[in-house]
Amino acid sequence: MRKKVIHNHPFNGDNSFKSCLSSFLEENGKLSTSTIQQWKENVFYVADMDRKGFVLKAYEDKKTPIQQWRFFMKNQSPVIQPFCAFPNGEKILRWKKKYWTIQTCLVGEKLTFEDERDRRDAVDTVKIFHKDIKSIQIKNPTIRVDYEQKCRLRLRKFWTTKETFERFGFSYLFHEITQATSMLIRQWSSYRSIIEGEKKDWIHGDLAAHNFIRIKEGKVRLIDFDLLGKASTSYDYMQLGQRFLEHIHYDIPQLLTYKLCSEYQIRPYLIGVAIPMDHMREWLHFIGKLPMNDTVFSYLSELERSWSDRKQFIHEVLTYW
Repeated sequence: MRKKVIHNHPFNGDNSFKSCLSSFLEENGKLSTSTIQQWKENVFYVADMDRKGFVLKAYEDKKTPIQQWRFFMKNQSPVIQPFCAFPNGEKILRWKKKYWTIQTCLVGEKLTFEDERDRRDAVDTVKIFHKDIKSIQIKNPTIRVDYEQKCRLRLRKFWTTKETFERFGFSYLFHEITQATSMLIRQWSSYRSIIEGEKKDWIHGDLAAHNFIRIKEGKVRLIDFDLLGKASTSYDYMQLGQRFLEHIHYDIPQLLTYKLCSEYQIRPYLIGVAIPMDHMREWLHFIGKLPMNDTVFSYLSELERSWSDRKQFIHEVLTYW
């Protein structure tokens, strides 16, 4: 049985900072805290004096939390976990050149895409999300770049790490990934009108398994709307498909059973999923932490293994018809 969690596992932060943060929340939000635990650099778990838990988050840019607040105020979907106001009614607080929000902390289990039931529930939750929020209109929504441009931008960033691949003896791996990505982007471009012609609706933008929380009675909630924006909803479904791939052993017929695209979109959908955006994303995230050499070699060795599976999937996608 999976252990129940509160979004993530906390780690101890600096006590002096937490003391200042506690004072700030009391003075500016009328939130008296009994517990403060740091989860990530800008994410904290806080509990009030009644032990009610909240997720406290800091943003560098005010636009992101403002857009989310505008969106949440018009939202009526039961699958969305929104922000809540501070006890004094304030929606966003300013401190240390950052913008702070809170939301009620969900106690439950993160989904895992290794589990078939969780994959099905994630798909159902995203479809409910898209259906429920289709009509929401807010001022100046963020418009996400089209998928081809996003792929090219990520590939350009990936190219900046070429020297690292060469230094550790994985030049051929870098060459294969970049060549396959460029080829798939060209393939996608020839079909993009089938996807890009869709009306731009709201997308979540970050459908990692940990952003789905199963609460009591088996209900699933979506959290973390920092990448909320307007684009083709197919982008969410392509990302979800990519996150499923490893767990369904890159099986195309099984992927299609989740009905993440319409019948006439199958070809561009599979090409979009085949583009190794996930491999490049995770590598860039990893290398950005400036890891030790032995860790880099281990990562590239594992990437080599997973890339072998991805190559076979790409071949099957291109010969599927």
